[in-house]
Amino acid sequence: MEISMAKRHLTANDVADWFINRVDENKLETITFRQVMNLVYFAQAWHVTHTGRKLFEEQIEAWALGPALPSLYERFANMAAASIAKFDVQVVIKDRKLEILELVAQEYSGFTPDELTRLATVKDGPWAKSRDGLSAESSSHRTIDVDIMKNYYGQKIGKV
Repeated sequence: MEISMAKRHLTANDVADWFINRVDENKLETITFRQVMNLVYFAQAWHVTHTGRKLFEEQIEAWALGPALPSLYERFANMAAASIAKFDVQVVIKDRKLEILELVAQEYSGFTPDELTRLATVKDGPWAKSRDGLSAESSSHRTIDVDIMKNYYGQKIGKV
């Protein structure tokens, strides 16, 4: 079954589902909750960098262990280390949004959960800037500003 995005706005969960359903189980590929969380973060960052618009409206928070979306945490927290299975329902994403998701998948799909977290939590990056003044262990619901994402990743690709 397919859900067309023409009738509603894309959500962080839609983006997560897209990454999960992209996994090729025939090639023994897997995806974990931590990978999904980071891929959704990178998708938002790349989309805002390339288009100037958010991919989805939900705020990404700067939690102690990395970028986090509360809705994804609630949905997948009990599967933290397990591989997430594909869903029967597939979200249809088209045009520029799909192009950017494909770019993110190509760039980051081969990384382990720890490698993705290291990339998402670099010292000068948006996550670190959002946690400025907090200890490494401190709990936080501070949001990661999309303008900071746009500037940081824009500098990386020469768009700023």
